[in-house]
Amino acid sequence: MKKVLVVETNVTHYGDTDDATGLWLGETAEFVDEMQKEGIGVDFVSPKGGFVPLDPRSMKYVDASIMKLYETPDFQQRALVKTLSPAEVNPDDYSAIYYAGGHGVMWDFPDDENLQKLR
Repeated sequence: MKKVLVVETNVTHYGDTDDATGLWLGETAEFVDEMQKEGIGVDFVSPKGGFVPLDPRSMKYVDASIMKLYETPDFQQRALVKTLSPAEVNPDDYSAIYYAGGHGVMWDFPDDENLQKLR
């Protein structure tokens, strides 16, 4: 089976406010954990590539399995620090595309032309 592409947000604030948002950690971590259990590889992409902020509220709901994955250097680098940009991705290399949640996605997922090319 091919890998699965996980799409994450780059948005750090709710619109034009100072309220922090970003990726809801469990939305990615729980999915990736299940993929790993099945031996399915994953790659991570975000609209701008690079850094993916965490919604600070999501950390309240972290359990042991989420924390275990979150603490791995591979997850930190590939899912949170150095995500791929859409230009670096060939959708044909993937069996599925998973759009991770969080409030930040309301600002960068719907109208991002680069993400639209992945569909």
